[in-house]
Amino acid sequence: MNLLQQCYRIRLREKYEDNQDIRDYAIDAHRGHVRRSTGEPYSNHPLSVEKILDAYGAPDLVLKAALAHDILEDEEEKGYTEEKIREDLGDDVADLVVEVSNIPLEVKKMGKKGYMNQKLCNCSENALWIKMGDIISNSTTDPKPEQKERMRDNVIFLIRYRNEFPENENLVDLIKTACNFLNIDFDDEYDYR
Repeated sequence: MNLLQQCYRIRLREKYEDNQDIRDYAIDAHRGHVRRSTGEPYSNHPLSVEKILDAYGAPDLVLKAALAHDILEDEEEKGYTEEKIREDLGDDVADLVVEVSNIPLEVKKMGKKGYMNQKLCNCSENALWIKMGDIISNSTTDPKPEQKERMRDNVIFLIRYRNEFPENENLVDLIKTACNFLNIDFDDEYDYR
């Protein structure tokens, strides 16, 4: 093993260890919660999103927030409020978790598809990383046809109408990967812009 490979392995181990506290936090928060579609522990989902985003070179803050991205929506009855997440994980992570979380009243008013279309077109680039990792992870767990169609519509809408399309090549590759999972021709949709 050469020096470059050794340095890379050390960095991977350090990066993994850096996020272990948040990984444990997410596992604890989702304890007892299972995915309806597969019956597997729900905590596998944020771990999957983190791995997907790490493989595409997402920033460390994004990886940390990805681990906690569903806690506010799914575990509030266990006491995981915005304030608790902010206190436990810090303002930067909490801000991203809040940004990617669904607001039930808005979802009800706009409908899930309309709400997600608006969110994907207007969110920060860091939030977009998490949303794309979330879509890829969810698309691999045998979603119901209507869920898959909604994710597909959301990604098409994002490609066509996002105000400022990301310039980060890794993030664009992540969006293209989501397109592959959802049978979307990225180039055709991008040409629609």
